[in-house]
Amino acid sequence: MRVHLHNDVDSGLYAELLLKIGDGCLEVDAEGYISLSRGFCDLVENDVDLIAHVFPELQQNLSCDQWLCARAILAPKNEVVNRINTDILKEVQGEMKEYLSMDTIMNTELSTSYSVEFLNSLELSGVPSHNIQLKLNVPVMLMRNLNSPLL
Repeated sequence: MRVHLHNDVDSGLYAELLLKIGDGCLEVDAEGYISLSRGFCDLVENDVDLIAHVFPELQQNLSCDQWLCARAILAPKNEVVNRINTDILKEVQGEMKEYLSMDTIMNTELSTSYSVEFLNSLELSGVPSHNIQLKLNVPVMLMRNLNSPLL
């Protein structure tokens, strides 16, 4: 779905509707979905169509900051965000590199409390996954400095 936002009086209605969605005030069907009017969004059948609709000619426009900043796909859950990001990354030419977070326990007294595998499996909002995949020249949005201490 691609949301239409214009710089006019509808912007207030749009913001109000987004607040209702975020607050869970809209009617939900048996599967947990809400209904939106056709004027609110463009419908697509799957993630591939969504990516093509929001990011047409991605490879040619990847280096244009203004083009990228004018587009966004919003998703309700991290697992959906991760899936869409992976699909977008597959569309970009180049070799995929895998990076793992530091998984050394600093305080050895706590090392028996949580396994490294468990800690690596956590998906926390605002914190990158243990395993991230990147390609050269693909933008990365860093939300904060995650400078880890030197060992």
